[in-house]
Amino acid sequence: MGADPSEYRALWEAATPTGQETAAATGNVEAAGPSPSPRFTVRRLLRGPWPRRRVVTAALTAVATSALAAALLLLLPPQDGPGATPAQGAAGSTSSGGSAGVVVHNVEKACQEPRTHTCALSLAYNPYRPYTTTSSAGRVWHHDLLRARCTIANGVTVTDENHQHTSIWVQVTHQGQLLWLPGIRVRPDHLTQLTTVLPTCVP
Repeated sequence: MGADPSEYRALWEAATPTGQETAAATGNVEAAGPSPSPRFTVRRLLRGPWPRRRVVTAALTAVATSALAAALLLLLPPQDGPGATPAQGAAGSTSSGGSAGVVVHNVEKACQEPRTHTCALSLAYNPYRPYTTTSSAGRVWHHDLLRARCTIANGVTVTDENHQHTSIWVQVTHQGQLLWLPGIRVRPDHLTQLTTVLPTCVP
């Protein structure tokens, strides 16, 4: 078990009879026949004189403790297993591992229900380029759920239909690609939570 055997040997020798006691025990075994079972031997040692019983109890406790420690080590997850290193993404990577769900929000009341081309919101390949329909990398609609990985605060400033604006962008996973969702397309309170929970994207 990776422990120093000398300590356990000392305990064993202290619990083992020597000299005349050994000879007498050998004579008794030859006269009585086969030796008793290990369970009976342990029980007899525990019933013996107090010093011997204390030594045997200590040895059994040490063995049980070592076995329990080994089992716990086997159950603990490895520190450098899968997921320990930050995942690499398109146009950036995360400074530390993390992900969260992000719900797309369209401020236009008329576009919160229909999933039409007119009501679609665009995702981008690059948050540092102008946010136009020609640079669209994908379409999402109000209340779509995406997986967010990280955020930036210095992207292109985007203004919504209510003349609110922000330069925060969220890197999301969409149809197997890592794309960018403008922070203005997320509810303000949700965006604040995302910037708190998610790491900052690293170029």
